[in-house]
Amino acid sequence: MSIYRCRLSPVIAALAGCAGAFAQQAGIAAVPPDDPEVYFGFFSLQRAIQKDISAAKGPSAGAALQRAAARHFNVSESDFAILGRVSNSTLGGLSALGQEARAYVAQERTAGRTPDPGRAAAFHERRLALLREGAGALQKSMSPAGWGALHSYINDRYRSHIVRREPTHAK
Repeated sequence: MSIYRCRLSPVIAALAGCAGAFAQQAGIAAVPPDDPEVYFGFFSLQRAIQKDISAAKGPSAGAALQRAAARHFNVSESDFAILGRVSNSTLGGLSALGQEARAYVAQERTAGRTPDPGRAAAFHERRLALLREGAGALQKSMSPAGWGALHSYINDRYRSHIVRREPTHAK
């Protein structure tokens, strides 16, 4: 399974011109468009934005933050509200799945058994399916212009800050 990391440091962003050579040496690769893990990161970002909006001092400050966020993603305020609902719903489904997976592992360990790798793979596939369903819900629920703008933002601007580090295995 790949590990995803956001490049948050301005220093790393400044070195982007060297990223290709570094990526080959360090086993880092660009994440493909519409990768479910990109949507996971974006849904998580959206939840954090919603928390900031909710924590704003007063309704006018919250409304101003919401308008600014919608403008940042180049979507209408109504599409931004849909984005918030779909993000929360998708992350809620992922949370429930995570609880189910942890309960399964705990049950197996309590019984002295090693968790079945096939079950782990099935949990992972369900996770990816939930993320794909979330992306599909955005496409179906948002206006065509809003979805087009958001889809471009996620797969161009947002995705450009995410890299995939392939696991290294002992030889």
